[in-house]
Amino acid sequence: MFKKLLLISTTILLSSCQTLFPKKLTLEEKAGSMIIAGFRGTSASQARRNIAKDISKYNLGGVILFNEDMRVGGQRNIQNPYQLKTLNRFLQNIRDEKLLICIDQEGGKVNRLKSKHSDQLNHHRYNDFRYTISAMKAVESDKMFQQNYRNINQTLRSAGINLNLAPVVDVGVNPDNFIYKKERIYSSDPYEVAKYAQKAIDIHHNYGVLTAIKHFPGHGSSETDSHKGLTDVTLTWEEEELIPFKKLKDKTDMIMTAHVFQRSIDNKYPATLSKKLLTDILRNEIGYNGVIISDDLGMHAISENYELKESVTLAINAGVDLLLFANNTDWNPNIVENVVNVIVQQVKAGKISEARLDESISRINKMKEKLK
Repeated sequence: MFKKLLLISTTILLSSCQTLFPKKLTLEEKAGSMIIAGFRGTSASQARRNIAKDISKYNLGGVILFNEDMRVGGQRNIQNPYQLKTLNRFLQNIRDEKLLICIDQEGGKVNRLKSKHSDQLNHHRYNDFRYTISAMKAVESDKMFQQNYRNINQTLRSAGINLNLAPVVDVGVNPDNFIYKKERIYSSDPYEVAKYAQKAIDIHHNYGVLTAIKHFPGHGSSETDSHKGLTDVTLTWEEEELIPFKKLKDKTDMIMTAHVFQRSIDNKYPATLSKKLLTDILRNEIGYNGVIISDDLGMHAISENYELKESVTLAINAGVDLLLFANNTDWNPNIVENVVNVIVQQVKAGKISEARLDESISRINKMKEKLK
């Protein structure tokens, strides 16, 4: 009996020590903690051959899931509810620390978890890729809005996804904008955008799902698509596009950057790489203290204009905490290792301070404490 009590006491003490004195990360693990990466594979065996080693070796911050492989076509990570739940359970159990498993599940046209995939297997208890509508359609009635975001989050929660890269809080300044045309925008009124986004965030949080509002400092006035190249909003951007970010700065878990130039603020770098926008404005003026995540650094606006070392260094020094590499438009099986090596080399060369990495990891860990 005494030995049993001693064992229990020792276990509790060790657990308490781990909380008070968390594992000391190597420089490589610090770098890995700041990366979210895309990967190929729909099964545990496929994931074990590629992304699993990055999760365990580099303490990878998270993964992003896609239904379609943009390079070769066909299915990327998602086949059906049962398969996805099994894959995510495997990923989450690779290590003790929580892994961010994220997706773009806005509803409507930006919908990775399509309801048509639910009928491929007769596992009725997993048959829960629920039908969704767009943000613009959802605001037509409160009943539709509530049901839509319940559908989204019931699907996410059941699948084991804990971070949704949504909602979009871009303001519908330009009706010809590519985001507007896909009905991803709530309204042309920034206060209405903030109101509906707050409701969406609340529903996500009720299901234990984290959110990332996007795209700072506002993409709703752009005339070109940053997936395809450089996007300049200097002549079209309006300061009211900042209102949703100001209203939601203490509500959302993350803010995602936009690969857009606003040259009247920073005439050299797009927002994702701009210290003037991310640190001076978002952090210092607006007062946002949470996690900043980049939009996909593989998008052509960045990848075709900056080498990897330059974009990673600029993004971190600008204030980005999580570097997103969807690894889908262009495929690199070694993307995590390459980015880790860049960060480590730049820290050793004095181009990035290790204290800057520690700031980001502190924010990320604080956010992960919300996960159940």
